[in-house]
Amino acid sequence: MLRASANDAAWGVSRGGSPADRRFVVWTLAAALVTFAFFQLFDAIGRAGSYALYVWSGVLTTVLLVHFWTLVSNIFTITQQSASTASSAPAA
Repeated sequence: MLRASANDAAWGVSRGGSPADRRFVVWTLAAALVTFAFFQLFDAIGRAGSYALYVWSGVLTTVLLVHFWTLVSNIFTITQQSASTASSAPAA
């Protein structure tokens, strides 16, 4: 537990989370509920439901990826990203 706290402090992450963190969690939970509703109602909504599920998955992926990368960009600076990429690059 202490190690996780040290990592959180090093990254500037607080226990309460930022509003962006909370929005990401809310979007993820809402997406899970809507997707579960599609799963439960699939027989009732028929062919139109298949198209709606297809559109929903595209919208869901777009929104969650934007929120995820926004969250990551708030945690890491470009310097930290460059250092982590250099350390994981294969040796020549």
